[in-house]
Amino acid sequence: MTHQAEALGFRFSRYGCPCNGKPAIYTIDHDGAQQTLTIWPMRDAWQLTSKGLRLAGGNKENMTNKIKEIWAL
Repeated sequence: MTHQAEALGFRFSRYGCPCNGKPAIYTIDHDGAQQTLTIWPMRDAWQLTSKGLRLAGGNKENMTNKIKEIWAL
């Protein structure tokens, strides 16, 4: 999933807390707002947020499509 994030233009920021599964956290500035992509590779899950609001989430199979759909709105 990290390769998908980088292909979409996200930049690696940091790793999250080990108590939360040590997610990889990526950021991007899209349409004037910073968006954060949190990826839990061991759980096969991800979440896209902006300003504390959850925009989308899912698994490896739907990550690229869902993010592109959100950006197309």
